[in-house]
Amino acid sequence: MNDIPAWRLFWAKTDKNNPNSAWTRPLWAHLLDVAHTALLLWQFFLPHELKQRIARDLGLSPEEAGYVLSFWIGLHDIGKAIPTFQALHPPSREKLEAAGFRFEGFNERKHHGHASIAILAGWLSHRKGSPLFEQVAAWVGAHHGRLYARQYWENDLSNPGILGDKNWKAARHALLDALHKVWFARYPVQASVDPPGHLMPTWLPAFGGWATLADWLGSMASFFPRDTGTGLTAYLEKSRRGAEQALRSAGFERQAHLHYPGFEALFPFAPNPMQEALVRMPLPEKGAPSLVLVEGPTGEGKTEGAFALTARLQEHTRGSGLYTAMPTQATSDGLFERTLDFLQKAHTGTANFRLVHGNADLSPDQENLICEVEDLDALFDQDDQNGPERTEGVVRTLTWFLPRKRSLLAPYGLGTVDQAFLGVLYARHFFLRLFALSGKTVLFDEVHAYDLYMQHLFVRLLRWLHALGCHVILLSATLPARFREACFKAWGDAAPENDISPASVPYPAIWQVQNGKATLYRGGFPTRWMQKARLIRFTPDPDEIARKAVAAYEEGAVVLVICNTVRRAQAIFQALPEEVRAQTKDVMLLHARYRFGQRKARQDRVLERFGKERPSGRGAILVATQLAEQSLDLDADVLFTDLAPIDLLLQRAGRLHRHLELRPSEERPEGYRVPMVYWLCPEADPGCLPDLSDIGIRASRYTVYAPAIAWKTWAVLKDLAEWHLPADYRTLIEAVYADDQQAPEGLSNEGQEQWEQAIQTVGKMEKEAENEAFRQLIPEPTRRGLRKLLDPDRRTLADEDNDEAHPSQRVLTRLGAESAEVVVLFTGTSGNLYLDPACTEPAPLSVPAGRKDLPVESVRALLQNGVRISYEDIAQALRERDETELPEPWRQAAAHTPALQHRHPLVLTEGKADVAGYRITEDAELGICIERVKK
Repeated sequence: MNDIPAWRLFWAKTDKNNPNSAWTRPLWAHLLDVAHTALLLWQFFLPHELKQRIARDLGLSPEEAGYVLSFWIGLHDIGKAIPTFQALHPPSREKLEAAGFRFEGFNERKHHGHASIAILAGWLSHRKGSPLFEQVAAWVGAHHGRLYARQYWENDLSNPGILGDKNWKAARHALLDALHKVWFARYPVQASVDPPGHLMPTWLPAFGGWATLADWLGSMASFFPRDTGTGLTAYLEKSRRGAEQALRSAGFERQAHLHYPGFEALFPFAPNPMQEALVRMPLPEKGAPSLVLVEGPTGEGKTEGAFALTARLQEHTRGSGLYTAMPTQATSDGLFERTLDFLQKAHTGTANFRLVHGNADLSPDQENLICEVEDLDALFDQDDQNGPERTEGVVRTLTWFLPRKRSLLAPYGLGTVDQAFLGVLYARHFFLRLFALSGKTVLFDEVHAYDLYMQHLFVRLLRWLHALGCHVILLSATLPARFREACFKAWGDAAPENDISPASVPYPAIWQVQNGKATLYRGGFPTRWMQKARLIRFTPDPDEIARKAVAAYEEGAVVLVICNTVRRAQAIFQALPEEVRAQTKDVMLLHARYRFGQRKARQDRVLERFGKERPSGRGAILVATQLAEQSLDLDADVLFTDLAPIDLLLQRAGRLHRHLELRPSEERPEGYRVPMVYWLCPEADPGCLPDLSDIGIRASRYTVYAPAIAWKTWAVLKDLAEWHLPADYRTLIEAVYADDQQAPEGLSNEGQEQWEQAIQTVGKMEKEAENEAFRQLIPEPTRRGLRKLLDPDRRTLADEDNDEAHPSQRVLTRLGAESAEVVVLFTGTSGNLYLDPACTEPAPLSVPAGRKDLPVESVRALLQNGVRISYEDIAQALRERDETELPEPWRQAAAHTPALQHRHPLVLTEGKADVAGYRITEDAELGICIERVKK
């Protein structure tokens, strides 16, 4: 024992299946493994511009900066060299006690990541290193997703009950000194590593994400030698080779870079004026993050133009990929094929592409892409043997990136904006998400769909993306001036040049924002989407809507009805005559309250019948909710729409006469060659505002839309017989969203009082949204914000996957009524559980022998029956059920199956379930129906 340094006895990992096994992975070896993994990530994975920025701040060359910070990442687990951790492995404890290490009296437990911060801070002080590395140590110690404030690690330093006595301290310092000596002998740094003490760089959170990723990869024990030998120097090369194998196995060596082969090489058509502007836009200086905002009508090809610009930006700046953030899961799924096609044509390497949202694993498109690295190697080997070089890229999803926490790390991602929001909320590993977005071009589509709470989150996210050197592209039909200018301000405090007034901004418009300036790059150019539409107020009564829709249907028109709530969509569909509803190929209902598998199949049918390639010559009716507003590329002849905020009405109207190149107006049914918008709103009494409660708009925190905005929209539309789009876009938007709170003209005292109450309600809702957002958001990327980021009140970060936690303990990417993810199951007289109402398909809840959890196939089958129910009383009742109230097969299956643990079984017995005063049933056509039980 006396012949080797005492620190060699410290262990880091052991056999989980046999904790008393004599085998351990020495702490010193694990630290070197992770250091090498970090170094290879720096060399082959980290974004070029991020590395340049870090190197400049450290005053080192990029190569030397990688050596220094990789060493610090390697020290992440030094906190395992404390009595309470080393005591967890009895054989190691015996050896340490024999070597003179004392365990008695050191019983105060401390997470080893947090102990690492205190130990590294003490070692740094001993060596008189730069204060910047205290912050580096703090982010290294957060690699398990837990922040730890300065006052706590300083307390730990003076608390011998945690870190042990002087023997423990001496051994740790000897280990750190030995690692420092051998590392920098192998990877020398010529310059002095002494950054300014006041430096608080904005890349620190991304550095924390890099450290987390390095630990995950460096802990893949099968790639590192079990026999570590005795010499650190001799082990260095073995460790590096193991790190290379770990990275290769996960797919981190395959970092394809986009290139721009020309617009028509990417898409099978010539660019229109908007797209032409984007492919000719001047590119930013290297190292200068840029924001581009594209405001244009729906159906104008904004997405293809943004993809082309992305390829140009990534080729120009050596970026690390693309993340496309959509407002919903449905819009993400709808863009999947187009993204896949773009990636195949924009490079010749391998694109590691991941669908990123809560139900991504249920997507058959995603499942078809899943691939092991070995299979990818075989694919390329086969191509090399069989013919000429590949002319298009290969797009696959490598299995290492499938777990939800890793998904955003894939170089190419398509998912919800919520996944990006989690990077600026106090969620576990938020900094890993910021790291995952660093260097990417981040494309936000349908930005107009964000509510006020989401706008607050979005502005904070823009500040961080700017600080991390990302390029950002925003796509929107249009934005209210105040939101647009808030986005500009978030991007380096930029403001529009020449003080352009909101009303005078031409439409469509492309803005370029960089170096503190928001420039109107091009505006008012011609579009291929021009629409003169007749506007007709119509009663919201379901029977009258059904009568009018059927008349249009019988005249050969394709009719689209968009409702604000599921309940209204179901009521209007039920009001259609039975013989019309029986025409299931032409008459359909679509909303979000179908079981997932049903909804996907129904959505595919809707696209086939009402989409771009829809058949002509016969009428059809689609009754839908907001899914049809933004998720689907539909083409209708006439629109019935509940009154909604003006920007959303314009979005809905974008489904009218959408594909004129395939179906010119003159070829549409007579009487429908001019688009018609029936906006559904009750008649208002003289001097009063209309009652909007029947269409889901009321003075409530959880209303679909704020009444004041809906009433302002009503005031704009009530005297308008037609609109001309896109010419009227800007005028209509600013008329509704201008900051003035002036009431519509002609109101009586009663109407004026209604208006003032509505304005007060909006003000209260806005304040609540702002307060909740600022409670959840991490600070801004400023020196003060970074200091505040390690706030002692935020040591415990919320788990975004845990819907069961109290709202105060969860991160919220959206505000709204409490909801619950349920799995619908059926039972009959037998009491067994089934997946179908006929009780013919047993629910796969049996855990196979030899396993603790359900197989993937069983989980997928169950989740196909999933649906989100957004009734607060029902959600609360499901969460508060005692465990004994759950079906026993579910309890046993969910106990060790993470995908089921935050979902609730909803068992329909003989077709119904009563929960919290509501009766829940399922209808083959209507989907899940929820009615309050009459007492």
